[in-house]
Amino acid sequence: MTALWTAPAPAFHGRYVDFDYVDAHPRPVQNGGPRIVIGGHSPAAFRRAVARGHGWFGNGTIDDLVNHLAGLAKAAAEVDRPPRLGRLEISFLPLDPVQVSADDARRYADLGVDRLVVYPLPLEDPDDVAAFLERHATLPH
Repeated sequence: MTALWTAPAPAFHGRYVDFDYVDAHPRPVQNGGPRIVIGGHSPAAFRRAVARGHGWFGNGTIDDLVNHLAGLAKAAAEVDRPPRLGRLEISFLPLDPVQVSADDARRYADLGVDRLVVYPLPLEDPDDVAAFLERHATLPH
């Protein structure tokens, strides 16, 4: 996709994909194409995020995050990261607890989370969802 978005004569010759003389228009407005965020918790997903993504998206508990960040660090030692990607941005959806306090948000930030995603997972009533969003709107960012 990056070749299609950025190369004047897009071509790619990889293990699973091979193309020449293909072009795609309109080209993305953002220089270099859209930002690519890769999710997953396996060693292969961590390597893909480091080697090809602008960011990584994970979920779980704060203890899971610590393990995932260790996996990303291990992957960074194993694969090259193209300079054009910049620093790997970390997005995380905490699954426990569902309610995130200001102290929790600071702890995530201290661990290196750039984007904390809060989601009212168990809530179904629209009023409860609205109250959840209001409570979390003032978290530090």
